[in-house]
Amino acid sequence: ASSADVTVDTSGPDAILVSNGDLFSFSIDKTSGTITDYVYNGETLLEEGPVPNFWRAPINNDNGNYDGAWQSAGKDPQVDADGIVVGQDEDGLTTFSFTLTFPNMAGLTQDVVYTVEDNGAVTLDITVDGTQTDTSRDRFLRIGTTMVLPAGYEDAVWYGNGPVETMWDRESFAMVGEYTNTVDRFFFPYLQSADTGTLTGVKWFTVTSDGSDSAMAVAARDTVEAQALHFTADDLTTADHPYELTRTDETYLSINYRSQGTGNASCGPDVLSQYTLPTSQVYEYSYTLIPYTVEGTDLYDLTAPYRTVSVISEDDAVASLRAKIY
Repeated sequence: ASSADVTVDTSGPDAILVSNGDLFSFSIDKTSGTITDYVYNGETLLEEGPVPNFWRAPINNDNGNYDGAWQSAGKDPQVDADGIVVGQDEDGLTTFSFTLTFPNMAGLTQDVVYTVEDNGAVTLDITVDGTQTDTSRDRFLRIGTTMVLPAGYEDAVWYGNGPVETMWDRESFAMVGEYTNTVDRFFFPYLQSADTGTLTGVKWFTVTSDGSDSAMAVAARDTVEAQALHFTADDLTTADHPYELTRTDETYLSINYRSQGTGNASCGPDVLSQYTLPTSQVYEYSYTLIPYTVEGTDLYDLTAPYRTVSVISEDDAVASLRAKIY
């Protein structure tokens, strides 16, 4: 990996411009640290994000076991007084480091480091610290980020738990493998609108568009949650029933450290402690945004440098098994 061809322009009053010739370009907002207008080979792959998020739409089993203040906690993040520091890591790669504070959640901070490579890959290293928040807000509902993909990005492929949605304490049924779905089909119309389409144990995830030659893959150093919908968490929270939702053309992609488990509090015990996210702990997670040309790209090879756990394709697994048998 190299950042030798990455150029950085910090002269603008509002944003830092990052590019590599005509290959890719994007802006980093100096106030919020948010990436905007990520363009790769002339195509916009990311309109905005990743933006901090600490909320998932409540489900029936939550039964009020959460603090509703987390819904607005991640809104309007502010880069602290130190600003965005441009530097290099130990390998000479270009980095952008900053700390976010949150006007809607006193005591909450998030440290972020973007590491940018010549190929346009952006690795996010995130540290979330809620230990100084009000003790009454003793657990997060979700720790993650949300980004907005342009209209048309609809076809999803991932390697992780599947083939349907999973939750942290409801994933023993799932099989790890490569799966496909559409963003529309990720939404399940529960009688009462609720969080839906969350995938756990994800090693890599991508959404492509029939009208675009390029796409953005997400690869996790360990594993993350992924969720792609045409609705925001606020949409799913506000609507009482599915018919009250208004589908957007854009795709809202969430990449999360974790979300609180489902528990059984609708008619039984609360979420088991090992499936909660107490604010008494500091959380670290990492993932990489990798732009690529869709045709001819092997997603296993593309994401391999950004994963610490190897994965194997179904074809390779079958070939290996046959070799052992025969």
